[in-house]
Amino acid sequence: MFRYICAFYLFVLITGPVYAQTRIHVVVPPGDVAALKQAILDANARPSDQETIIQTAGKFAFPFGVVLPHIEGAITIDGSPGAVFRGSSSRPIYSGEGEELRVEQLFYVEASGSLRLLNIELTDFILAHDGEGLIENKGELYLEQVQLSLIYGSNACAGRFVCYSAKPVIINHSSGYLDFDKVSIINSGARIVNFNVGDGGLLRNEGSAVMKNVQMYLSGAIASWDTPLRNFGDLKVQNSSFMYFDQNGSQWLELLTTSDGANTEFVNSVFAGFSGFWCQKATSLGYNLIDSFDCNWSAEGDLTGVPTGLIWRPVSSRWKILTHALVPSAASVAVDSANPDQCTSHSLGSVFRSNKDGNGDGQSGCDRGAVELVPIGLGEGGINGLYYNPEADGHYIHILQTDFTTLVVWTTFDADGNQAWVFGTGELINGRSVIADTYINRNGGVSMNGEITASEAEHWGRIEVDMTSCTEGLVAFYSDLPEFGNGQFPIERLAYVKQLGCID
Repeated sequence: MFRYICAFYLFVLITGPVYAQTRIHVVVPPGDVAALKQAILDANARPSDQETIIQTAGKFAFPFGVVLPHIEGAITIDGSPGAVFRGSSSRPIYSGEGEELRVEQLFYVEASGSLRLLNIELTDFILAHDGEGLIENKGELYLEQVQLSLIYGSNACAGRFVCYSAKPVIINHSSGYLDFDKVSIINSGARIVNFNVGDGGLLRNEGSAVMKNVQMYLSGAIASWDTPLRNFGDLKVQNSSFMYFDQNGSQWLELLTTSDGANTEFVNSVFAGFSGFWCQKATSLGYNLIDSFDCNWSAEGDLTGVPTGLIWRPVSSRWKILTHALVPSAASVAVDSANPDQCTSHSLGSVFRSNKDGNGDGQSGCDRGAVELVPIGLGEGGINGLYYNPEADGHYIHILQTDFTTLVVWTTFDADGNQAWVFGTGELINGRSVIADTYINRNGGVSMNGEITASEAEHWGRIEVDMTSCTEGLVAFYSDLPEFGNGQFPIERLAYVKQLGCID
C-alpha cells in the first residue's frame, strides 16, 4: 500500500527501460478530481519519452460540466486495489430550454497519446443526447481490470417527440488501437427511450481492437439495448463471455453490426441469449459456443444451438471491484474444451488458466469464455435433497440422483400466480451440476371419485442447477413459455438425504 500525502501529488522519479521510456510516478489523493486533472496536464507537458503513472484510489465524482484534459502523452491511471469513477446520478437533469444535461465525455485520447486504465470501475454515467462517447480514442487505449457498470445512452426526451441516442460508450477511431483485457461490462450501452434510432451501444471500432477475457452481461429488465459491438475496422475477440438475459425469454438482440471490408474474428468465446443472425457478419476462428440455432458458424470446435451453462454469480477475486462473473457451471460444455493454442494466460479473475482443471477430470485445460470454472468437491450423491429459494416464498427445488439420470423438480408459479410443477432430467456432472430438459403437465389429475385422467406433458424449457457447496447453489431457467420467461435465483438446502456425501 502506498501512503497518500496532503499535497495534490508527489513526484517520484524512477529511471528504467520500460518501453524505452522514463517512468514518472504521481500519487493523486482519493477522490481529488482537481489533482487528477492537474496530473494529466503535467503529464501532457512532459517529453514524449516519459510515461506518467498516476496512482490513486477511492471514489471520484464527475457531475455535469467536469471534463478531464485530453490525453496527449503516455499516461497510466492505476486505481489499485479499485478506484471508482462515478457519474452524477441516474436521474435526468434538464436545462431551462428542456435539454438534458449529461456528461459529454470522460477521456479523449489524441493521436499522440496513450492511456492505460487499470483497476478502475466506471459507473452511473448517462451520456448526452448529442455528445460523444464516454471514452474516445485516436491513439492507444488499454483497459485492464476495468469494469463498466450502468452506463447509458440518452435517458429521456424532455417532452420532445424525436430525440437522438448518445454515442457508444467507447469510440475507437481509424487511427486508434484499443486493447481490452480482463474487462467486465455490466448493463452498459443502453438506450432507455425505446424509439431512439442512433449509433449507441458499447463500442464503435473504426481502427484496430482486441478483446481478451472480456465478459458482458446485459439484463433485459434494465433498458432497451443497442447493438453492443459496431465494427468498421479490425476486431478480434478471444476467450470472452457474452450474455443477454431477457426476463421475457426473447432472443432478438444481435451482438454485432459491421460493414463491408471490416474484419471481425471470434475464438474460444461463449454467447448466451443473443440472436444468432449476426454470426454471418463475423469469422469464427473455432471453438466458439452459442446457444442460438441461427448461427452459421462451422469452424473446428464450434458448437451452435447448445446450452452454454453460464451462470451470473457472485465471485471472490483479488480484483476488488469484480463482484459477479459469468462462470460456467460444471455441466457446461465450455469447460476444458477451448483451443489451447488460442488460450490467453489469465482469465477475468486474474487466475492462471494453466493451473486450473475446470471439470475435475485431472487434466488441466482452458475453458471457453472469460472465466475459468473453479472445481469444488461434493460427496457422491451429495446433491440429493430439497432446496428452497430464500428470496421467494413457495419456490422449492427437489433433486434426485439415480444410477441412470438426475431428476429435477421445481415447484413455482406462472406470471398470473398459478401453481406449476416443472420437471425434467439431465446428466449430473462432477457431482454438482445438471442441465435438465424440462416439461410441465397440462390437464390430467385425480377426480373426487378417484378416477385418474392422463396428463399431457408440454415442453417447458430447461433448468440449470449448479451447487457451490453442500448447502448452497444457483438455478438458471430458460422457458419456452412467455408466462415464465428467463431468470435465475439462489437456493439453500432445506433437507438432507441420509448417508450421502453432504451432511448437516
